[in-house]
Amino acid sequence: MEKEVITLLYHDVREDSFRMENINADERLYCLKKSAFESQMELLYKRNISVLSIDELFNSFLKDSATSLKDFINKKVIVLVFDDGWKSNYEIVLSLLKKYNFKATFFITVNYVGKKDMMSWEEIKGLVKEGMSIGSHSLTHRIPTKLTDKELEYELKESKRILEEKLNIACEYFSSPTGFYDKRIEKFARKAGFKVVCFSKVGLSRIERKDLLILKKIGIRRNYNLDMFEGIVKEKRTTLLSLRMAQIVRDRMKFLLGENYKKLRSLILKRVS
Repeated sequence: MEKEVITLLYHDVREDSFRMENINADERLYCLKKSAFESQMELLYKRNISVLSIDELFNSFLKDSATSLKDFINKKVIVLVFDDGWKSNYEIVLSLLKKYNFKATFFITVNYVGKKDMMSWEEIKGLVKEGMSIGSHSLTHRIPTKLTDKELEYELKESKRILEEKLNIACEYFSSPTGFYDKRIEKFARKAGFKVVCFSKVGLSRIERKDLLILKKIGIRRNYNLDMFEGIVKEKRTTLLSLRMAQIVRDRMKFLLGENYKKLRSLILKRVS
């Protein structure tokens, strides 16, 4: 049996009074105001949509009960994930998820833990205590496609090892950083023992009972209004197509410019800001 789901990707969320100019220009795109984020969660709640962590997705889809599985197949499901490990995930996001009884998966960049604006190990443990699931967002957040096989394998294995050791959990999910992606990631994720690999791509993810589940993440940007958000959630063809076309252009630029893409993007965003 198969099911298609949407995975919504978030990063940082700040209080409405926070001055965005205090954040690096290339990080502002994915830094949402608290009120905007709450409006999106409220919309999901009022639409009676099942908002799940990857743990819950697995548990629902792998249930032995045929009736329970059938019910799950027929439900509207959103998978919620957060990349990087921002401190706001604990200080702001957690309370809002609890308010609406939602669960999410938080992907941690191991070398970011405890740094400015990033969660500490104790805060990440706090997420686990509240029933949230934790995955790896690599060790250093370097562009994975630029790493050698040995470096890439180390990023996945070592980040998994440290997260499991520090948090006393099984770390089975990996989210690829920077938006760059290639098939080697799946190879080394499988080898390291991950069950899920996430990467940024506009579209629905087909859930199948395979040894490695691939989830497409739709990044939610600060400039998306509630109508745009609802278009994504409702799988509105025109909304998803417009986002996908924009992503194809960005992917082409990444391919042509390589690491210079990030430098050019940062320069443009600074000028716009």
